[in-house]
Amino acid sequence: MEHAQKFMRVWSLIALIVDIFSIFGLIARFLPAGFYYKTFMGSRILWNKVFEPFLRSMAGFGRAPSVPDPENYDSRYLHCDVLVVGGGVAGIAAAEALCKSGVDVVVMEDLPAIGLGYKHTEVSKWVSESVREVKQKVNVLERTTVFGSYNTKYYAAVQRVADHLAPANRENLRQRLFFVRPKKVILATGATERPLVFPNNDRPGIFLAGAARAYLDRYGVLVGKKIVLFTTNDSAYDDVFALQSAGAQLVCVVDVRAEVGRTVRARANGIGVSIHSECVVWDVASNGRVCSVTVGPLHGDKRQNIACDTLLVSGGWSPNVHLFAQQGGEMTFNSKIGAYSPVNESGDVYCAGALCGTAGVGAAIESGLLVAIEVCYALGISDVGMVATKITDGDIAKPADLWSIPVNKKAARKCFIDFQNDTSLADVSLAVREGFTNPEHIKRYTLLGFGTDQGKLGNMNALGNIAGITNIDLGDLSPTTYRPPFLPVTFGVLAGRHKGPFLDPIRRTPMHDWHRTTGARFENVGQWKRPWYYPKESETFENAVARECMAVRTGVGI
Repeated sequence: MEHAQKFMRVWSLIALIVDIFSIFGLIARFLPAGFYYKTFMGSRILWNKVFEPFLRSMAGFGRAPSVPDPENYDSRYLHCDVLVVGGGVAGIAAAEALCKSGVDVVVMEDLPAIGLGYKHTEVSKWVSESVREVKQKVNVLERTTVFGSYNTKYYAAVQRVADHLAPANRENLRQRLFFVRPKKVILATGATERPLVFPNNDRPGIFLAGAARAYLDRYGVLVGKKIVLFTTNDSAYDDVFALQSAGAQLVCVVDVRAEVGRTVRARANGIGVSIHSECVVWDVASNGRVCSVTVGPLHGDKRQNIACDTLLVSGGWSPNVHLFAQQGGEMTFNSKIGAYSPVNESGDVYCAGALCGTAGVGAAIESGLLVAIEVCYALGISDVGMVATKITDGDIAKPADLWSIPVNKKAARKCFIDFQNDTSLADVSLAVREGFTNPEHIKRYTLLGFGTDQGKLGNMNALGNIAGITNIDLGDLSPTTYRPPFLPVTFGVLAGRHKGPFLDPIRRTPMHDWHRTTGARFENVGQWKRPWYYPKESETFENAVARECMAVRTGVGI
């Protein structure tokens, strides 16, 4: 077993260095979306025995464990006045105002701590003071993901108690499952940064701008030394400015817009960073990782190669509407942010912050405070706690909608929309040509959004391209159906303590001990142990039953 594990580690290292299956790139044009439906279905035997196992092994499907899970899990029921989902600035502002009003509040945050992501910014002081206030008065559950929103205000969440620790350092519990019954809910779930769709956008060394910032702030890691930013919005500028302050070289910024926010342009000019306005990245060259990018106008032929070792991208922000949508909440296309956001609050659910499409920290804080006031009034509380803040967002230019850059069919095969399932712009175009126009149908034909991220990264880019290809207005489309769980959940935490002898508890009658001492053989009737028959010495089942029946018919029986 030890030798096998060593071999797998070596093999995994070789696979990272040498992409063996890259040879299939030579025949990529013959392997479009749904090719297996058309190519391998002629023989059921070959499909079941050869083709399907090979395709599944290439796709990275693992094997289910065959031994019991050694970890321990637990579950709890939780009741509160208000559940705040999300520990960003909007959730913090709402929780602080509510706790000052005497409301019983629970805050659940997916990240290791509430208030993360604002390090080295002008709002960090406000965040640290507010977090301190909230943690003194509010039940704050960090590393906790609300993964399901169900009818009758029923929410399910998983707390990763010890997943961040090595197994040897875990004391007892790995994860805990919460079943929450709040009176009111504030969804401050934020938004997810989108990648951009351009040729070879899957090369090692390409990161979301926010991801690069997270590596720096949380782990002290610089993702690269010579960085190029390709963006459609102002928010990514703060990320690259932080990376440059930490020692990286910001080579240039490629911005698809003609107008950039005055605040970020002034900062870029102050540190000598050039901004290529109305330009895009047309291609990426790599030798194991990014080594240069081809930059040029979105409409024009003039292009240049720029050397770099890292490309950061930011295609805008998509509100995390999943929990809102799981309860049937209505959404609409918000042209201000180029994404779908909640139309209105449904029942006892309130939305705040980037989920509603706010741009900037100040606007998110104000949104959280306004929602807290609404919730207090709904709970019959007129004396609402005030939260002081003087944070302003400055000048923020409108983001641009860039769903993909215009490329030919060959280049479109390397313009990836879903990075987990390798669904490309060419696959979406093929699906439309073959008659699929409904996003739900295209999803199933191309596997777009079928991965564990459920379309968080690629859904909006897919819808934008579908709208462009079919000439359908984005307002007439809608995201594909969101179902729980929001993130993958281990089966162990769902089972909780119901394992081993607790999986199917044994029920015994008051006479069980008498039956056992009398020699009864038992059968399971539901969870009850019932006496089946009472063999004497070497009697068989048939002999014992015949004897007992005769005794009842000729004498007395109970």
